[in-house]
Amino acid sequence: MSISFLENGFVQHPNKVSSARHLFAAYSSTVRRITKFFDRFPDTLTIDDLMHYFSQLIGNVSWITIKLDRCGLQFFYKHSLHLNL
Repeated sequence: MSISFLENGFVQHPNKVSSARHLFAAYSSTVRRITKFFDRFPDTLTIDDLMHYFSQLIGNVSWITIKLDRCGLQFFYKHSLHLNL
């Protein structure tokens, strides 16, 4: 049976699998958090909406949360919606 290069890398480095799961969980939290904030799905948001969202985060959450939210949304738009922002 053949194992792909990527799967083989995960088998050799189980910490990467754990890290990937944590990153996926963080990115999923981002989508849930912004959906709750606006009470609508993120694919309907405008640039102004996103600017408002991130300006509300500053001073209320840690910088790591802001960075995770930015990266999570970027990932969501690029890989789930196939949009380049």
